[in-house]
Amino acid sequence: MRLPDFRENRELNELRKKMGADLIPWDSGKIPWKPFTKIVQLREIDIGPGKPITHNGKTVIVYIRDQYLPRRQVAENLVPESPYKFHIAGCSTLQDMQRKGKYDDRYVVTNHTHGKFEVNFLEAFGKGVIKEGIECQLHVCRNCLRALNYEGYSTASAQCRNKIRNTFDREVFFEKYGRQIGREPLHSFKTAPRNEYTDD
Repeated sequence: MRLPDFRENRELNELRKKMGADLIPWDSGKIPWKPFTKIVQLREIDIGPGKPITHNGKTVIVYIRDQYLPRRQVAENLVPESPYKFHIAGCSTLQDMQRKGKYDDRYVVTNHTHGKFEVNFLEAFGKGVIKEGIECQLHVCRNCLRALNYEGYSTASAQCRNKIRNTFDREVFFEKYGRQIGREPLHSFKTAPRNEYTDD
């Protein structure tokens, strides 16, 4: 929602002049929004139930960078889009992962609104890297849509729920839920260590 420019309101300007109040410049001190993608630990993310995910005061989207898939499926390019999902809210899936302490070092937070997601394809049980830095299509998590009741998802018909999920627009999401400003995470996508298991 765009607020009106009150400097152009005749009645308010007349009142200001009667009061003898000068018009002074105002700066909110707000840092300009800029896109980012960072690796964080799941415990650093605020995933309260029924609200958008935030990290250090910023509304973010969360997804898993290191994705385990069968080597044959990746080698034969049978992955036009990943079965993994991206998250927008404190859904039951993320809360369960956080409660169990799973995947603590391989979540990506981002506020990018366009394009695919950069992921690594790893062989099951961390046996090796198949491909790194692959741009892949991900769909929004249905549990997140339900948790936010995004566009009436919770009470919509199955057909409408599919449409809401398939047409989800990240730009619209950030316009609706804002882009709060705060400090940025420590690691970038490129500098974060890969999540690999040891032989023992």
